[in-house]
Amino acid sequence: MAKERIKENVIDAPTLFVGVGGTGCRIVRRVAEMCRPGERENVNFVCLDTNVNDLASVSGSRSHIYTVQTSNTQTVGNYLDYDADALNNWFPKNAVLYDKTVSEGAGQCGDHLRLGLQRVP
Repeated sequence: MAKERIKENVIDAPTLFVGVGGTGCRIVRRVAEMCRPGERENVNFVCLDTNVNDLASVSGSRSHIYTVQTSNTQTVGNYLDYDADALNNWFPKNAVLYDKTVSEGAGQCGDHLRLGLQRVP
C-alpha cells in the first residue's frame, strides 16, 4: 500500500480568528497551536476578554495571538457610578457584585460582560 502524501494547506485570503470570552479564547488558542508555520502567513488570531488572567494564559501560548482586555481594574460599583442607565435599568441589583473588579472576568454573566465593555473615564 502506497503512503498517502498530505498536501500542506494554503490559505490565500487573509483570515482572522476571533475569540470572545474565556471559552472563545481557549478555542482560538487551540486553533493557533494546530497551525503549521506555512499556514500562518495569512492568518491572525485575536482574543477579547474582560478577565486579565485568561488573557495572560492565551498570551503565554507558543503561537502569536493578539489580546484585547475589554475592561479595566475598577470595580463594578465604579462602572455603575458612571452609567445610570445600567444601574437603574438593566444591571442586576446585587451588592455582592458591586465590589468585584471587572478585570476578574464576567463569569458567564452577560450583564457583567456588557458593563465591562463600557468605558469609564
